[in-house]
Amino acid sequence: MAIIVGLGNPGKEYKNTRHNAGYMVVEELVKSSKSKVQSCSLKFKVNKKFNAEVAEFEYGGDKVVLAKPQTFMNESGVAVRKIVQLFNLPVRQAGCSIVQLFNCLWVVHDDLDLELGDIKIIKDRGAGGHHGVESVINHLKSQAFVRFRVGIRTRKKEECILSGRDYVLGEFRGEERKRFEKAIEKCAEAVIFGLKNGIEEAMNKYN
Repeated sequence: MAIIVGLGNPGKEYKNTRHNAGYMVVEELVKSSKSKVQSCSLKFKVNKKFNAEVAEFEYGGDKVVLAKPQTFMNESGVAVRKIVQLFNLPVRQAGCSIVQLFNCLWVVHDDLDLELGDIKIIKDRGAGGHHGVESVINHLKSQAFVRFRVGIRTRKKEECILSGRDYVLGEFRGEERKRFEKAIEKCAEAVIFGLKNGIEEAMNKYN
């Protein structure tokens, strides 16, 4: 079983912002999966237990859960913890290997450390200043999960940080928008590749 969580902010005003890259990737997965999953009308549904929008399907005989937390970015961990608990996923529990953990929970998010268009897959790493990831780590009391990072930086990181919320909550336009959309598609492709071939192979191919 794999749970793939896209981080972002709920609400129409945030739909196309840089900070919602995680949402966009899992939405792309729903679109791409429709053609790959037989007899499956795949769409997100609100699940109040998780405080998230959730879509479920089978891939290669395994259950895959896609989730978009409906908490705001800085509280992403609240929803992720509920999902992990209700699906009884082991996070750093005795008797559970690291390999099993990395097959269980994957988190997708935007990243200012990467240039626009780049993606990178990492595992068992700190938040790196990303408040959504920080929330997930704090609520799970573990960083033993995989992260798919989507680059959103178009200038020096320091300049983006100085812009504050205006940058991450802004939208790409023109050619930058096209590059962003290609990165979203590439990240979704990397997730599917990881489900099929394992996360190590995905890291080798896409990093």
